[in-house]
Amino acid sequence: MKKLSIYTSKLGVRQILLICLLFGVGLGTVFANVFKDFYMDRLFLFNDSFIKTFETMDMDKFMITQMAFVDYIKEFGLLILLSTTILGKPVIFIHCSYKGFTMGFILSTAAMRYGLKGILFFICYISPQCLIYLPLLIWAYLKGYEINSKLIGRGACERFHIRPYVPNLLFLLLMIVLISLLEGYVNTSLLHMIMLKLMS
Repeated sequence: MKKLSIYTSKLGVRQILLICLLFGVGLGTVFANVFKDFYMDRLFLFNDSFIKTFETMDMDKFMITQMAFVDYIKEFGLLILLSTTILGKPVIFIHCSYKGFTMGFILSTAAMRYGLKGILFFICYISPQCLIYLPLLIWAYLKGYEINSKLIGRGACERFHIRPYVPNLLFLLLMIVLISLLEGYVNTSLLHMIMLKLMS
């Protein structure tokens, strides 16, 4: 923990987050290419089957919105809770690396399977909710790091008052509602339309 604090004090938390993200993207890309023989055939069969089902699927957008809301609440809630513990800073950096790994893996797999169409599909898959989600996630990382610094380690305050962070929590909740609505209604319709065109 002390070494981590030394590195963050020298480089800055934003630089460390960027390094973690790029490391995750690179690792995900390498993993997707190195181990493609172990999963690619099954993934192709699943994708082809899913696309055929997707053409006639009657999607419950309200249910998708609810599921997205619950998932985001769990993700950000757990991130905030762990930020109040000694595990806060490592969890933030690991979570950032994991997000990068997921992006690198999915993008590489889509590109290997569908070429340029796969890359375009990936962009459509993460839009438009990720235009809000990614900046919000970075903001949550920085706030979580700030909270952890006030609670744990050198220079930590004896008492931590949650009242100044209530507006931040309300803002986070509002953004989660907005992201969930975008994912459930806008992204679902956009994805359905683009998938049928790209994969035809």
